[in-house]
Amino acid sequence: MQKSIIALYSLNKQAKKYRKQPTQKSQNRSQALYTLKHNYLLKIKHKMDKIETHYIDNKKYYCFYYQQFSFHIPENKIKTEKIKTKNTKILHNFKTDSIPDKQTYSEKQALNILFEKYNLNANSYLPANCSLNAYWSHLPKNQISC
Repeated sequence: MQKSIIALYSLNKQAKKYRKQPTQKSQNRSQALYTLKHNYLLKIKHKMDKIETHYIDNKKYYCFYYQQFSFHIPENKIKTEKIKTKNTKILHNFKTDSIPDKQTYSEKQALNILFEKYNLNANSYLPANCSLNAYWSHLPKNQISC
């Protein structure tokens, strides 16, 4: 599981980079990577070390911890499941971690790891109205939703 968590961490960092870019392709890819992240974390939530509730800028998030990694999911992205947490934190001046010593994979490596191990195809999480130029060409195209 460690390999897939590192892959997820790598894709989360890539999604943040895409989110900051002004192109529609980047926005579509960012959205797809975040949705993939949310779905994967919900699948493996029983393997997490702990899950906490965090309030960041008056918005509720669930924070999933696994070893030295942590991932936030906005409450509104979890539609069908109730997440029970023991700890609640209010975070002021929150900054995402950028610890340089964490191992990462390239975007392609990370996508391939999650596809091969869990059949998670980022192309299937692209928004329905996106252009075909947003898809990742090394992943199967039969699952593209645009």
